[in-house]
Amino acid sequence: MSSRQPNIVIVHGHDLGRTMGPYGRGADTPNVDAFARSAVTFDRAFAPAPQCSPSRASLMTGKYPNGSGMMGLAHLDWSLNDPRGALPHLLQGLGYQTLLVGEQHEATSGELLGYQRCLGTKWPQVASRVAPEFAQALDELDLQRPFFASVGFFEAHRPFDQAGYTDPSPELVEVPPYLPDTPEVRADLAAFHGRVRGFDVGVGAVLAALEARGLADETIVVVTTDHGVAFPRAKGTLYDAGLETGLLVRWPGITEPGTRCNALVANIDLFATLLHAAGGALPEAVDGVDLRPLLEGRVPAVRDHLFAQLHWHDAYVPMRAIRTDTHKLIVDFSDRDELYLPKDVEESASGRALRAASPQPTTTARFALHDLAADPLERRNDWDDPDASALGRELRHRLEQWMLESRDPLVSEWTR
Repeated sequence: MSSRQPNIVIVHGHDLGRTMGPYGRGADTPNVDAFARSAVTFDRAFAPAPQCSPSRASLMTGKYPNGSGMMGLAHLDWSLNDPRGALPHLLQGLGYQTLLVGEQHEATSGELLGYQRCLGTKWPQVASRVAPEFAQALDELDLQRPFFASVGFFEAHRPFDQAGYTDPSPELVEVPPYLPDTPEVRADLAAFHGRVRGFDVGVGAVLAALEARGLADETIVVVTTDHGVAFPRAKGTLYDAGLETGLLVRWPGITEPGTRCNALVANIDLFATLLHAAGGALPEAVDGVDLRPLLEGRVPAVRDHLFAQLHWHDAYVPMRAIRTDTHKLIVDFSDRDELYLPKDVEESASGRALRAASPQPTTTARFALHDLAADPLERRNDWDDPDASALGRELRHRLEQWMLESRDPLVSEWTR
């Protein structure tokens, strides 16, 4: 890569979690697999929220949702406190051409976020429509100047009924261990995997467009997802299955091709990483940290914990969490007596199958302490275990202090 500012391209998947070949999961993603061989794959990347707008806003601002202001969905009137602090605005100030192709869910329009051009934003922003728009847009840029492009695909958000996909056989799909293994769930998963394949084709087209124009060696490429899959006990929950994201980064001259990183990272860290890469200084009150030392292999970790929150999706779901390398504490401030499911998940075949399961696989509690090494599915609550009481108190204190310092609106709920 030359000494000039790098081009930056972020490719986003929607409700896709880590359902990509580099993570297993039975995913058929040859283009992502090939990209992984030239990139760093992060094995423990997480979003600070298990829903679209808050997670995406965190990536673009480097702030947790209660800091960005985006604590619910943008189309339900939630908004950023300061859109001018979003990454496209800041990069534009550093001389970048800023381009949105396809989906964004952080504001009512891409222009508010600082995108100078917005293409392919009409629904459905499926990869087969968005990727060609990206290729055409490259030909209209001034390639003597750096550019930033956010490329957002609708895949693999529900519904799974868009035409043009070939679904795998339901008998061949891998059923996540947190879901019932029924014919209905398998059919639902097969349709989902068909959309994952569409996402992969789009990723391949974006990478091919850069390569064909001689831009690959001058461009940082990030392939990522906004949060966990749209299935029960994933999207809309603070379990790892809801917060997990795929994250692969190729930075020519910096990253070692085909490597993996097991450090704990969050999508808020991409903001700091990319802004620094462009030569910018971090604004005040940014929660993310620069991942470059990890990408260069100079340090084993850049953080020892992260916070997560759910506030409002299609209902009020007040929950907060702190996750460390080994444990997670989830605090549920609601009065629900069953697992919350987003409406699209609730109405799905998988949602109906989970509700029909007996006994229910998940019950709610005010405090849920999970040992992630011994219980990676977070089914066992150790909060009342005397051997874990000191750790539980410590995590509760750290979470409460963070909520207080960040002026979280739920701080008063601790005393309820």
